[in-house]
Amino acid sequence: MATVDSTSLPAWRAAIAELRQAEALLAEAPAEVAEVARHLHEAWAQLYRELHGSAGEDPAVAELAERYHVPTFAGEAIARRLVFADPESDEAATLADAPELPMGLEREAAVLRRAAEELESRRDGSAWIGLGFVGSVVVLLAFSPLIGDLGGTVTAPWRGLYYGNGKLEGEARERFDRTIEFDFGKDAPMRGIGVDDFSIRWDTCLRLEEETKVRFELSSDDGSRLYVDGDKVVENWGDHGKETRGGSATLEAGVHHLEIEYYEARHGANVALLASFDGGKPTTIPVQMLTAPGDGTEPCP
Repeated sequence: MATVDSTSLPAWRAAIAELRQAEALLAEAPAEVAEVARHLHEAWAQLYRELHGSAGEDPAVAELAERYHVPTFAGEAIARRLVFADPESDEAATLADAPELPMGLEREAAVLRRAAEELESRRDGSAWIGLGFVGSVVVLLAFSPLIGDLGGTVTAPWRGLYYGNGKLEGEARERFDRTIEFDFGKDAPMRGIGVDDFSIRWDTCLRLEEETKVRFELSSDDGSRLYVDGDKVVENWGDHGKETRGGSATLEAGVHHLEIEYYEARHGANVALLASFDGGKPTTIPVQMLTAPGDGTEPCP
């Protein structure tokens, strides 16, 4: 495959070139996963340069990547680790042989596609006609400072506070997540947090157009609980394997504050929230119904 010299291009065009090469390699069988990871790494680095006006060190670029895209299953986490691993290291060689890796790389691309489509639905999409997947993704990246400056966006309405202990105490690292549907397995939920003994508090704002009976289902390993407008609706606390608990609330038209508390003690770690509206099928809450919360005593005015 012919390569493209992206070094002389503007940052967003360089990201296009790198992503196109990664996509082309993924389409081959078998995919050259190490080369795919290299191009994805460079695409994230170019995105950082586009947003900040200068190159960033790997830890800063990796943190930016996590703000945009949160790995939610083991193969995806392996892909993210390979993207930011030293390509000459033993770790990179081990990760490149993981059977879950190709699917993880494809999942990362799918998440970006979904984000681009959701943004397009809220913007005038006429400029994107004919660009295709890679073009629309990079348009999303190039214009990202206009839609959230790395904070809560239309594609990541859940504000997460990540604690390095199981008590939701002390200093927390903030990240905005797309949905509450995580299977951390035996991996850390984010850089700087351990694989065990951590906790997370998420919140978001749910908008309803009319009075609605909502059934919530919260599953987790270990404990979790859900509050709606400050009232506990689901209790699933305690050390245990994956368990699901439910609760219902009739909510009036308007905006409602949802808050999830979750902790992991040891071994496997997962958490997911589903909801059904007026007797419908339980599903993840569509991001179109959610907005990122604000600061202060009234996060959902």
